[in-house]
Amino acid sequence: MKLLGSLVLFVCFESWAVNESCEDSFDASGLAVIDMDEIFMQSSAGRSIQEQIEQININEKKDLIKLEEKIKQKDLKNRSPNEEEARKLEEMQVILYDMTRKKRYKIQQAYQNAIKLLEKCVQSCISKIAMKKKVKMVLPVTVFVYYTDNVQNITSEVLCAVNNEMPDIKVKLEDSAE
Repeated sequence: MKLLGSLVLFVCFESWAVNESCEDSFDASGLAVIDMDEIFMQSSAGRSIQEQIEQININEKKDLIKLEEKIKQKDLKNRSPNEEEARKLEEMQVILYDMTRKKRYKIQQAYQNAIKLLEKCVQSCISKIAMKKKVKMVLPVTVFVYYTDNVQNITSEVLCAVNNEMPDIKVKLEDSAE
């Protein structure tokens, strides 16, 4: 095993020695990078999705708080409830839990659907810009530890194109079949 490790190290060293000036000869003209997080956070459509989800959460929370208040009032009225009242109270608590779970799921689905639309738009814009710039490969900046200035960063161009093509996205809550 030591011999194999030494052999691999030797081959790597020899390869490096032969290509000592590899950095100087690297042609990055066909490579571009993009900051996808910036696109999703800074695009008007991405911000629109976040704002709508926040508002939906606020509205849905209000409905759940109203039901929770009703349950608390019934509980306070019936400090020593009979069996029937205790059962009804328990049923209401189960309903509240189930409603909370379903609403959370609906909001999550709506968010994911909106993000999918944004992703399609971003991919389309990346393709158009890459073709225009004759870029062969676009990679997210998150895969790099370091890259030089000769690698094109197309984030701002894609952000501008996404904002023009899709200024906002309507987040739609759909009724679930649960």
